[in-house]
Amino acid sequence: MHRAVALVASLVAFLAAALTLIAFAIDIALFVFFRHEVGNLPNIDAKTTIGAGFWLTFVSFLLLILGGVTVCLGRRQRHKRTDDAVTYPATTLNTSEKKPFWSRFRKN
Repeated sequence: MHRAVALVASLVAFLAAALTLIAFAIDIALFVFFRHEVGNLPNIDAKTTIGAGFWLTFVSFLLLILGGVTVCLGRRQRHKRTDDAVTYPATTLNTSEKKPFWSRFRKN
């Protein structure tokens, strides 16, 4: 992925996270306001509870932050090969050496 694309993607994710945080703060403020107002109603025993949308906003905020950080820090740099030949690990002839499964995900 190109550096400019990664930068724009992370900035958009962080902007979306900031807007979601503002929406979450508005959710909290409205919940507290209506809980107070419902408590002031005479001769009515009503209660307010936090709904699913409240928690969905919070989880979307956390996932947007995670996505922005992943794009920012999770970018792997491609190493340039000195030769022009393309080699694939499945086509190599050296099969006597067994490597663990997770070794193919290591950075070189």
